[in-house]
Amino acid sequence: ASDSWETKFGVLLDLLEKLRAPRSVLFVDSRSQYNFVMDSVRALAPDMPFLIPGIGAQGGDIETAVKNGQDEQGAGILLNSSRGILYASSGEDFAEAARTATLELRDAINEHRNI
Repeated sequence: ASDSWETKFGVLLDLLEKLRAPRSVLFVDSRSQYNFVMDSVRALAPDMPFLIPGIGAQGGDIETAVKNGQDEQGAGILLNSSRGILYASSGEDFAEAARTATLELRDAINEHRNI
């Protein structure tokens, strides 16, 4: 159908190409848990960097987001997990808890990258 998300996304990609800004825009896919969408979007925009929010406290799955969002080099994604880091602790150990949460997120992302 002409009003499908694939058609709309294709129109957007064409516009970005005409503006000569294909690498200056991050596509936000807040539906990171829906791998069938992300992997289809990646096929339409193989070189486009993706900003993927909703990881962690919002229920987005790291493995799904990384495996279906990364480009051929195992990169091209920026995963956001604000709450998981900001609210790692409300005590005096906040800095260490936030650091630990950040390192755990990094390690989980790297575990699923194609590198």
